[in-house]
Amino acid sequence: MTVTPGLFEQVRLRAQAACEYCGVTENDSAALLTIDHYQPQVHGGVSDLDNLLYRCNLYKADYWPTRPGDLPLWNPRREPMTVHFLLLMDGTLHPISPTGAFTLKRFRLNRPPLVAYRLQKRFHADQGRLLARYENLV
Repeated sequence: MTVTPGLFEQVRLRAQAACEYCGVTENDSAALLTIDHYQPQVHGGVSDLDNLLYRCNLYKADYWPTRPGDLPLWNPRREPMTVHFLLLMDGTLHPISPTGAFTLKRFRLNRPPLVAYRLQKRFHADQGRLLARYENLV
């Protein structure tokens, strides 16, 4: 898939240089991520800003629901993660909808490096909150 450098940059900046599915940033991966069509081109998807996502993995491939009963993937451009997932204390995502369960499985969103990444983000956020509270007390 080819998009213009300008469109690539628009998608990248809109996503704040982070995967729109799992949140991993370019800094975390030490590389640019990938532009992908939410609705694949082979299934009629177009290369416009509304159909393009910034992501870090290739597990989606060209999946698109084409038969009755096929589940859609979660679209992070249209719905917040909390519509389909709960973030548990152990860093795993728990699906709360059929779309969430399907997306979780398709993208392997509970693979160990992502779980570790979520735990590290939570630790740093907690550390920041504690430091701010300490500074307010002092």
